[in-house]
Amino acid sequence: MTARTRWQDVAAVVIGLALVAAPLVFATGLAAPEAIAAYFLGGLVVVAGLANIAFPTFRHGEIAQVILAVVIFASPWAFAFTAVTGMAWAAWIVSPVLLVVVATVTNSPRVIRYPTTT
Repeated sequence: MTARTRWQDVAAVVIGLALVAAPLVFATGLAAPEAIAAYFLGGLVVVAGLANIAFPTFRHGEIAQVILAVVIFASPWAFAFTAVTGMAWAAWIVSPVLLVVVATVTNSPRVIRYPTTT
């Protein structure tokens, strides 16, 4: 069986890891609401990206990533950390980038070949 991993799946994992690393980069407290939101939402983006890589026929991962991108964009208001500008901007930058990456999935075919019996 041959399956080609799409660059969008790998990019989604990298974007999720960047969101997980954002509290360390911006030196927020590890238990601060913005850090917990970044760890949780970034981790979910990573899990959805890894699910897309591991299961090539799994199509619900892209839907989950779009929903997560919307939640990430709204998280500075939902978790009241708009005053922490570094983390707020990280959320506001990561979510549109994730949406653009997921939007390009429709133009990127996935090559899946299953073994044939002779």
